[in-house]
Amino acid sequence: LAEAESRGDALPRGKGSSGSTSQNLIDYVNARGPSIAVLENVEEMAKDEEDSLNVKWLHGQLRAKGYSASAKLHWANEFALPQARLRAWTVVIKLSDFGINEQEADAFFDGVWAVVEKTKVDAVKLEPYLLPDDS
Repeated sequence: LAEAESRGDALPRGKGSSGSTSQNLIDYVNARGPSIAVLENVEEMAKDEEDSLNVKWLHGQLRAKGYSASAKLHWANEFALPQARLRAWTVVIKLSDFGINEQEADAFFDGVWAVVEKTKVDAVKLEPYLLPDDS
C-alpha cells in the first residue's frame, strides 16, 4: 500500500474525511459520469498535487476517466451558507462532453472562478435566524 500511495494509486491512510470524500466523488463519477460536478471539502483539497497525496490521488483518478479539476479556497459564509469555515471547492468537468482539451479547461475554470468571486456576499449574521435556547 505504501508503494501504491507514493505512486498515487491509493488513498493515503489516516487522512480522514478528505480521503473518504474523494473516494465518494470517484464512486459517483463511475456510477453517473456527470459532465460537471462540484465538490466541497477540507482546505487540504485546494493544495497542489505535489503538496497533498489526497489531491494527487483524486486528480489522477479523474484524469484517468477523462476529467479535469480545479479547486479554490473560499469562506462558506461569503455565499450565505450557515457556517464560517474556509473550505475547498472543486469544480470537475468531463473534457469529452465539451470537446475541449486541458488548456481550454483551464480557461473554463478561470471563468468559473471569476463568476464565483462576483457572487460573494457580506458574511451573514445568523443569530437573528437561530431558534431560542430552551435550556
